Amino acid sequence: MVEERRQHNITEQGVISALNYTVNRYNHDLYARFKLSHHNRALRNAAFDTWGVMKKICAELQEGLMVMLAGVDGNQRTFEAYNSIANTIEIPFVNWDLSAINPNKNVPNNFEVSVRPPNHELVAHVIVQKRWDNFIYLHDGKSAPQNLQLIHNAIQKVSNMSVKSELIKIPTDKVDYGDFLRNFNLRDFLKDAPRRVVIDITTSYKQQQFLVAIRGAQFNQQNYHYLVINFDFLPYDVKMFQVL
Repeated sequence: MVEERRQHNITEQGVISALNYTVNRYNHDLYARFKLSHHNRALRNAAFDTWGVMKKICAELQEGLMVMLAGVDGNQRTFEAYNSIANTIEIPFVNWDLSAINPNKNVPNNFEVSVRPPNHELVAHVIVQKRWDNFIYLHDGKSAPQNLQLIHNAIQKVSNMSVKSELIKIPTDKVDYGDFLRNFNLRDFLKDAPRRVVIDITTSYKQQQFLVAIRGAQFNQQNYHYLVINFDFLPYDVKMFQVL
């Protein structure tokens, strides 16, 4: 919890710095038709305390609040609290994280703007940029087929490439990761072709354990190309994968 809070504070500081930079740059524009003035008022109420958040925001509205900035990091409960307030009071809600609305559901959302693009769009752009004509989708979640379809849909929106994919579920227990990777490697052992692997794991802990298993796998990974989605790829991971 301490690490998560520290990371949230770093993100919050980055957002505020970006906002200050943007306002200052706009105000120094000689051709700007008006000047911007803003005040940062931190909302420290717990997100699930909807009444407390509503009361706080109403108080800020009296002081001139016009927009609400927050990060929900895909947390459905936190998102519902902020989004409900935005829709009820009808004020813009700028979410600097990924929206918790499922892209597969056609849900109207009139007041929220998510700054971060959905994962499937980011993955699609990487695939197109790298000119991958095929990839393997390793996953551990029930929504993987829908996520994979979203990736293909996003690819078709930005390119006319024909991309093939294969969906493979990883073991539930981390002790089975080693055997799984060995069998995975043996499938196409004789093929001297690049293996593009997209890794979609539902928790940060499991992702780290799976990456540890990959780094410790006793086979040549020179032709392997990994794309990790959902959670941060730590600098340590980058350094260790460079020596594979």
